[in-house]
Amino acid sequence: MNQGLKKTRHSREGEAVPRTKRTRRFQRINWLIGALPLLLLAILYPSMPDQVPVHFNGSMAADGYADKASISTLLIGLLGFLGPLLMKPIGYFRRQSEHKGQSDSSPSADMTALDIATLGVTLVFSGMAIYFLVLMVV
Repeated sequence: MNQGLKKTRHSREGEAVPRTKRTRRFQRINWLIGALPLLLLAILYPSMPDQVPVHFNGSMAADGYADKASISTLLIGLLGFLGPLLMKPIGYFRRQSEHKGQSDSSPSADMTALDIATLGVTLVFSGMAIYFLVLMVV
């Protein structure tokens, strides 16, 4: 087996679809970044007021409030996980097309671009969640 590959997924034909160490490393980093808002929620929760802002208008002024124990507060903490969850199917289908030889460009370049894009999307969602969580306390 190739040194940098791990065969973990299978195509419809039953053949293994490889994932590189770099891709697995990016996936771990994405999940860790996605978990940061949830960790911040756990840290900030005791200092949050009973009513926290959960909706903001276009000028970032709070226009909706909820109890800090509501599902809305938890959903903001989970917002960071949207990046990896939204991008995961794209990576799966990209690996499938590479495996079937349908890709026109270099597989490693495509996966690196996808890994970086996933990281960017995860950073955006996690950043938004952290920003909103900080607004809840201030």
